[in-house]
Amino acid sequence: MRAITIAVLGCALLLGTGCAGGTAPPPSTTTTGEQTATTASPAGTPFPGENPVHLLYISDSGGWETAEAYAAIAEEQLGVDVELVDWRVGGLPLRNVPALIAANPDVVAHAEIVVVFGSPAHSGAKMDQYVCVDHDGLGDPGVYTVADWDPYAALAGDIVDSIWELRDRKPTAIRMTDAYIPLTADWEEHGVFEPCMTSFETMSEALQGAAEAHGATFVSSLDTYNGPDHRRDARAAGLIADEIHPSAAGGKAMAEALAAVGFQPGSAP
Repeated sequence: MRAITIAVLGCALLLGTGCAGGTAPPPSTTTTGEQTATTASPAGTPFPGENPVHLLYISDSGGWETAEAYAAIAEEQLGVDVELVDWRVGGLPLRNVPALIAANPDVVAHAEIVVVFGSPAHSGAKMDQYVCVDHDGLGDPGVYTVADWDPYAALAGDIVDSIWELRDRKPTAIRMTDAYIPLTADWEEHGVFEPCMTSFETMSEALQGAAEAHGATFVSSLDTYNGPDHRRDARAAGLIADEIHPSAAGGKAMAEALAAVGFQPGSAP
């Protein structure tokens, strides 16, 4: 990896429930790793003339362990240096992402690969869903439909549009992800698995629709961590390092899922 740009990391809990106000500071960056001379990109790359290729990774703590592994795979498969620009902030709500982008337009303008996810905290989600991530009071969130996520999905679409605009619609591989579940065993124990999983599955479906409508490719963290039927206990499978955050194995699995869709750019709407 040519360089790694590290963002300030705040508190980190699923869906931002542990962060004061769910706020995230603009990225304060330092660069590590050896700088190498720019060289021509190999023939056949999806980003002609770009070396290094810049990978901007925007997420809450769900992206921990994943970004570095994904950058390494991209470097190997594309045959170019990859510079990781790290905007992973613990508890990052999606509503804060536009401000990060607006404060750093040049960073986005130079990013050939962008991964984006922000938690639904204070970002258009029905607040009833938070009983699904409250360790001290797990409960039934009630019925959730895809339409319940419309404001959140619309915000995700607007963010993708802003990336295309700053990129001047140049070839860009934009990937949108969703949320995995580390609490399936807890849900089973408290008898709320079905309603809570439904709330996350409809969120996932809404984000997938937003990605497809705005020229991004959707890659499901929910499928990766919890299996295609969403019943796998990610903690028991070794994909969670503690109660919530990805382990190295979980990050590797998600990086491989992202890489599995390839690095071909999407099409701006």
